[in-house]
Amino acid sequence: MHAATTVESAVLLALVLIGIALTKPLHAGDLPVIRVLAAGSLRVAMTEIAAAYSSIGGDRVETSFGPSGVLRERIEKGDRPFAAFAGSHF
Repeated sequence: MHAATTVESAVLLALVLIGIALTKPLHAGDLPVIRVLAAGSLRVAMTEIAAAYSSIGGDRVETSFGPSGVLRERIEKGDRPFAAFAGSHF
């Protein structure tokens, strides 16, 4: 069951990144950074997805990993704007 949760979260993040790429306007200059918060258990999957996304010409993806509860608190406090959050438990 835990593996399915990890795979589902990874697929969800991939879809979010694709959605961001399709909806943002094109512009010249440096590519923007897409900031993603993810549970530590998703580190391997999210790192691979971020690298694959960037390698096909997508924006650079900056990931931050940690316990889901701590990451949620960062979001609630307005720490920094993040494009996506992938928790280990929904």
